[in-house]
Amino acid sequence: MYHESSEAMKGSKRSQGCTPLPFENLPVGKSFIVKFGMMQENSLRVAVSTASKKFNKRFKCIKHNDLQIFEIGCLPDLKVEAEQVFDSSDKMW
Repeated sequence: MYHESSEAMKGSKRSQGCTPLPFENLPVGKSFIVKFGMMQENSLRVAVSTASKKFNKRFKCIKHNDLQIFEIGCLPDLKVEAEQVFDSSDKMW
């Protein structure tokens, strides 16, 4: 899936300072891309973090320097259980 701001959104109040990104409708296991220069990297990463909290989904942003794109993917929830728990106050030596 490729995301780019549409011509119809340019000039509207919503488009000023932000680009609508398809976080809400992105299913687990899918991703979309944003070209370098469409928005600042730190702004994109903040948007990804905010969307993760807002939609209760795991989004990750991967930077592909060779392709000049950011890939934003929706990951499944991971439930990891520790096999053994160590008390950090115990001396191990």
